[in-house]
Amino acid sequence: MTRLSGMITLLLATIVLVGCSGYTENRVIATVKFEDGTPLTSGQVRIIGDEFETFGYIQSDGTVDLGKIDGGVPNGIYQASIDAYATDPSGGVGRKSLVAKKFQSYETSGIQIEVSGDKEIEIVVEKP
Repeated sequence: MTRLSGMITLLLATIVLVGCSGYTENRVIATVKFEDGTPLTSGQVRIIGDEFETFGYIQSDGTVDLGKIDGGVPNGIYQASIDAYATDPSGGVGRKSLVAKKFQSYETSGIQIEVSGDKEIEIVVEKP
């Protein structure tokens, strides 16, 4: 086998393997709100599943495009956490969480997202 034909064979095998990975990349848009309906206007949402983890930044209207940086979110069930902090306006050291502590961890947030296609979801969080 010539070097060129070997490279072509390797390229085709790679395309077939990548194309058969079984992942469907979905667009997942979340809107993060407080219980009173006002949007959380900054921070990030992280999701983790058995084989995939990603995050997205919360925009000023409360929306976040999960998986945008990774090209989408594969089908699956994910647990979510929310990180949102305000800086000390007096210039002091430290940050104050904008959401209740339970939302800062996958294990305690109670937020589960099932993805099987493009999806728009609403996440409701509590203030600290």
